[in-house]
Parts: sequence; structure tokens; C-alpha cells
Amino acid sequence: MDKSTSSRSPDPIDRAIAQVAPIAAQDPGAHTVMRGLEKVGGEYTGRECVVVLVEEKKPLAEVQYVLPHAVPVNSEGGEVRPVRVDVQEAAPFKILLLHYGEWTIHSSLGAQASNPRPHQQCFSPTVPGGVQIAPAGANWVGTLGVPWRWKDQTGGARYGFLTNRHVAGLESKFGHRVGQPNPSARPVGELVTSWRLNTQDTNQLDLALYDSLIDGRHHVRPEVFGLRGLTAGVADLKLGDLVTKSGRTTGVTTGRVVGLDAQTTVNYGERGNLKFTQQVVIEGDGGGSFSEAGDSGASIWKVSGDRRVFSALLFAGGGGKTLANPGRLVVEALGGEPFVG
Repeated sequence: MDKSTSSRSPDPIDRAIAQVAPIAAQDPGAHTVMRGLEKVGGEYTGRECVVVLVEEKKPLAEVQYVLPHAVPVNSEGGEVRPVRVDVQEAAPFKILLLHYGEWTIHSSLGAQASNPRPHQQCFSPTVPGGVQIAPAGANWVGTLGVPWRWKDQTGGARYGFLTNRHVAGLESKFGHRVGQPNPSARPVGELVTSWRLNTQDTNQLDLALYDSLIDGRHHVRPEVFGLRGLTAGVADLKLGDLVTKSGRTTGVTTGRVVGLDAQTTVNYGERGNLKFTQQVVIEGDGGGSFSEAGDSGASIWKVSGDRRVFSALLFAGGGGKTLANPGRLVVEALGGEPFVG
């Protein structure tokens, strides 16, 4: 049975992950252990198993720590059965921030300020989700993820938007402003909440919340650029689910969920590699890229017919895969809901 990102009791795959993770941690080339889909001949079979992502698959003779092809676990009925362990090749994850110097190196990232792509243009008088933002004084850009509404301590309605902590700036203080589309452009939000990233222990969220009320006027509109059918609320994800997102660099893309409950490490540049748990892994649909540098902060939406429901917040990628915080964890941490529709 498919398992979602919602809370649930441990099943055989969870128990198998608990056995495999300590073994994988000894291999310097292994960077992710997760509930995933088996691959045979480069194609997904649809069968759920434990997936270990390694930077490079090597001949058995060159491998110091050999991962088992299966591990025995007890099922709910007490029966012992093997759970498949599938080793797949993928580059390690890194945050998808885009620094100005990189624009001229990667032409695909939309380098020309004189001829910006739609998601990189200036939006006025209000700003949708899915477009380029940059904190005041920053030399990088990211994505305004999703318009957000919540209640303050008096019960009054507040409106703003989400992005990543690393897009806001790891050293940014409350009240720091973000511009759209550039650091020197008019401010569209003030930082009110951000999640501290732990360099010693595990993390689950790379999250920042901005209030869009500046000088008596709100600067966010209830939409995500290029997406239709958005519905308030949050949706849990299952393996194989179809999702979509709108981001600064790659615009609107679609993908499939190929990993859940991922235990992984993410490269934060000078901060080093930080540990994350309970993450969602997505691959672009049809072999295309789901995200690139500059898409950090983008909101991910589960596709259910004509409806799109918030399901995750994008923050990292590598090897054709995208890493995201589950939407359920975002809502539990912040309260509130997407301000859309």
C-alpha cells in the first residue's frame, strides 16, 4: 500500500530503513536513504523498497561497505519477510540558490537582466508566488514560494509569503526586507519568522516567513505565477504522485514523487553539509529538469484533476532530483495556510 507524508505507524519499509541507514552512513559515497521506487534497467517498476542514493555506483570489488540487496524485517503479523534495497546513482543535494556571478556561467539560468524571463520580471503593484526575489544587500536570488495567511496573537489576519531560510539569508534578522525582483528593488516583505538550521543535529525545515504589509499596503497577491486551480489547504504525498511547481529559473514544471521520508545531507556551501530527515524527493516528468539553481523557495503542488493543493517547499537538488520539505511539516510549524484562490 502506498505510504504518504502524513503521520503513520512504522511499516516493514520503515523498519528496513532503520537497518540500512547505519550501514549507508559508513559509505562516504552514499548520501540519502529513503522510501522509494525500485529501478530496473533505468525504469521505475512501481514497487516500493528502500532506496539508497550514491554519488557513483562502483564494481563490487571496489566497494568497502557492501549494502545488502534485501533485509529481513518483521511484518505486523509477526512474519519475517525480506524488503528490497535498491542502490541508485545520483549526485549529492545542494541548495538551489543562484548567485549573481553564476548567471554568466550558466546561460540556461536566465542571465540577461536586460531581457528577463517571465518569472524574473518586476511585478507591480502586487507580487504572486513563483517569481524572483532577493533580500536587501544580497548577491543572490531565489523564489517567492507561496502567498500565506495566518493569525497573529490577537486573532487578526496577517498576509505574507514563504520562502527558504537560505534565500532570506542565513544571518538575516527579523525585519530584514526582501526586494522583487532584485535586492535594490522596492521591498515586498519583512522577515517575521525563520527556522534556525542546525549544523550539529538533524533538520526538517529550511523555512522563512515574510509579512507583506509595508507602509500600510500589502504587496502579495493570492496566486502563484503560471499555475491554475490552486486550492487552500495542504495535501500529503504518495510515491508516484504528480506534482507541479513555479520557480524563478525553470518556471512551471511537473514531476513525480520518487522518494519519501528521506534521510539525507545537503551542501550549504560555507556552512558545510547539513543533515535532513523526512524529506520529499521529486524527479522531473518526461526526463526534464524539475528545478535548477534559483528555484529555492518554490512551492510544490499536488495535481488532483483540475485542482492543485500545496504539498511541499523546494530547497535543494542534485543529479536530476529535487529535495523538498513536506507541506504538512510547514503547516504544523507555522500554522496558517496558503493564501490562494
